[in-house]
Amino acid sequence: MHDYERFGDILLRQGSVKKKDLNEALAIQRTNGGLLGEIMVAQGFASEDAIAAALAAQFWYPLADLDASKPEPEALKLIPPDVALARLVLPLTVTADEFHCVIADPLDITGTDWIQRRAARRVVFMFASRTKLVKAIRDAYGPAPRLAAPGDGIVPVRVSLTRKPKVEPQLDRQMLLESLMEPPRELENSATTLRKAV
Repeated sequence: MHDYERFGDILLRQGSVKKKDLNEALAIQRTNGGLLGEIMVAQGFASEDAIAAALAAQFWYPLADLDASKPEPEALKLIPPDVALARLVLPLTVTADEFHCVIADPLDITGTDWIQRRAARRVVFMFASRTKLVKAIRDAYGPAPRLAAPGDGIVPVRVSLTRKPKVEPQLDRQMLLESLMEPPRELENSATTLRKAV
């Protein structure tokens, strides 16, 4: 098991941010909420690449080199393009035993669980910044991804590529459950159980 290191400490250790800028960003976060990395980028304290490198280090994911990575056509077939954009996941390679992909949100547990079920094999996650990943997904799939068809077994999500809303954890779970449109059958029972608990 790896020791947990706080996000701000990783940024300082990597030399990506000054201590005074980190303290100012933390003060903004305490006052207004939001994600520390997004605050750092919005205030000009750190680059999106520096934030991505720190998140990759915090969650022990390798940082993907999207310029050197060319997705295999067979891997792209595993994740529909609209889901790839909605969940910010880029399939790279697939073998009989493993599926390699790049993600931008290590805390999107619903998304990573869906990817693992869809891949039906061991999944190896890598990490990249949102901006670079969106561009790589669009380049890989082409300009116009199709919309998910009913019965695809896809859990649609609404995402903001720039800002996550500040939401209380209990309400966030409820909003997620309410946003599920025609969930896969295996999720229906758990969604019902969670609604009863909320």
